[in-house]
Amino acid sequence: MDPTLKNRTIAALRAQIPVLPRGLRTVAKYVIDQPSDFGLDSIRETAKKAGVSTYTLVRLAERLGFGGYDEMREPFRQALVSAAVVAERPAWVDGLRDGGELGAVQAEAAMNEMAIVQRSLERQNLDQMSRVVDMLMEAPTVYLTAVRASYSLAFFFTTSAGWPCPRYSSSRAT
Repeated sequence: MDPTLKNRTIAALRAQIPVLPRGLRTVAKYVIDQPSDFGLDSIRETAKKAGVSTYTLVRLAERLGFGGYDEMREPFRQALVSAAVVAERPAWVDGLRDGGELGAVQAEAAMNEMAIVQRSLERQNLDQMSRVVDMLMEAPTVYLTAVRASYSLAFFFTTSAGWPCPRYSSSRAT
C-alpha cells in the first residue's frame, strides 16, 4: 500500500471542503480532525461520532475515488501500524513468523502491541507522570478503564504498580 495515501486523502479532503455538501463536509472535517479514530472505528461508529449516516461515509469515499468506506479507511489503519516502529524485533517474534500464515498474523499483532506501548511511553512527560503517580497513590480507590490500544498500557501500568489484574478487578488493592 502507498504510504502517502493517507496524507494525500487528507489533502484532498481539505481541498474539497469548500465545495462539499453539508453532510460530506461534516465527515471530511471529522476525518481530518480524528484520523486515528477514523482508522480504527467501524462505519457505524464513525457515522455516530461524526453525526451523519453510514451512507454519507460511503458517498464521501466514492467521491474521493475509493471503492467504499473500508478502502478509504485502510490507509489510515496502515498509518497507525506503520507509525509505530519498535526499535528491535525479538527473536521469538521471528519464530512466530516461521509458523505459517497464522504465525505471521500473530507476529504482526505482537509487533503492533509492542509499538503501541513504546509510542505511549515515549510521549510521557516526567513531571506530569510524577504528579499522576502522587495523585493515584493518595487516592483511596483507583479505577482504570482501557480499550483497544490503551488496554495493553493499562494492563502494564496496573501490574507493574502491584495492583490486581484489571481483567479481574476494577479497584486498587488497599
